Amino acid sequence: MSFVEFRFLWFFLLVFIVYWAMRNNAARKVWLLLCSYAFYAAWSWKFTFLLLGSTTVDYIVGQMLGRTESPAWRRFWIATSICVNLGVLGCFKYFNFFVSSASGFLAWLGLPASVNTLNIILPVGISFYTFHSMSYTIDVYRRKQRPISNFVDLSLFVSFFPPLVAGPIVRAVYFLPQLVSAKKFSNVDVRGAVMLFLAGFIKKACIADGVAPTVDRYFAHPADFTPVSAWIDIQTWPSRLPGCSGINYRTTSSFPTSPGTSPISGGAGTSVSRAGCAIISTFHSVEIAARAGLLTGMS
Repeated sequence: MSFVEFRFLWFFLLVFIVYWAMRNNAARKVWLLLCSYAFYAAWSWKFTFLLLGSTTVDYIVGQMLGRTESPAWRRFWIATSICVNLGVLGCFKYFNFFVSSASGFLAWLGLPASVNTLNIILPVGISFYTFHSMSYTIDVYRRKQRPISNFVDLSLFVSFFPPLVAGPIVRAVYFLPQLVSAKKFSNVDVRGAVMLFLAGFIKKACIADGVAPTVDRYFAHPADFTPVSAWIDIQTWPSRLPGCSGINYRTTSSFPTSPGTSPISGGAGTSVSRAGCAIISTFHSVEIAARAGLLTGMS
């Protein structure tokens, strides 16, 4: 389910109305958790088990880190979290790359090898929720965050749908404390959230999607363009739409890469891909911040 699809509007309204109709904070969190998994399952329900598995591993690691003071055991448990999470991420994103590279290297050595690549489907948002989950165990290991005993809270942090598939990556030490008490609708800046929501939506649907074909041309044929022409082409977009760069939002990644897309090394492609992704990232971040703030009252 894409944020610019019409069905997302109905999904969001349903989540919004039911959430604020509830008075119990625990019920609200369960509702958001179910909706977040339903949102992800709209793409592929099979990969919800991968999301659940990542959350479960880091929940167990967090509990074990809270039960031991031994430096050796603490290093063991944080290494377990990092290896499992990055291992799964690496398998889905880079398995075929490493297999093909190894095959080419062996052929270069005069040792041709017959290898088979797998038709691996890259789960949507796997990078974001993997690093979301890892941020929790890292904060617990650094003693910046207490281990969470409530599995629902950690699951909601990892799977919360506004940043689930498009980022930005949120630190556990920042997000989890906001789940402790129920939010009041009277404390939500509704006008500001709605304005940000509309601004983000329009910029994503009208501006970022308009920039994408230009960026794609450079991705496809970077050698056909000079760095200067590429940079000028991209930089003219903000000037065509005054004010589109006036909103700032802190993210942990300035230059995200789309799933299944490899960065282009050198030449015009690198400059353009970074410029285009930075613009699109800003628009996504503004819209995501507004969705989360309006929906739950969390800033």
